[in-house]
Amino acid sequence: MFMVAGAVGMLAGGLGGGVVGIILILSGIVAFDAGMQAQHVTSQSLVSRALPTMRSRGTTAYMTVNLLAGAIGSAVAGPLWSFFGWGGLCGAAALVSLAALMTCNSSVAQVSTPGSLSK
Repeated sequence: MFMVAGAVGMLAGGLGGGVVGIILILSGIVAFDAGMQAQHVTSQSLVSRALPTMRSRGTTAYMTVNLLAGAIGSAVAGPLWSFFGWGGLCGAAALVSLAALMTCNSSVAQVSTPGSLSK
């Protein structure tokens, strides 16, 4: 939720401008980063809990997918900026963050007991 709020804050700050806009952008960056860090820690703990006998392999797979997703996001950000500007970039960040939040909530429900995904 922090990531969505951060993207909305950055959007509002970019569209508003001035000192208030800068404060909103900085607040949005802090909120977005806090959400990213929380997602990262949560995901790693879910991998460890779901695959207790294969933690190293699970973490390697998670980090590989995380790196690839970041690279794809970076590659898409340039064209988004070119075609849609600040609003499109922040809107896309909010939509992707919201989609991840919805996916994460259903995934967390599935990992209710240790080792439930490793069977």
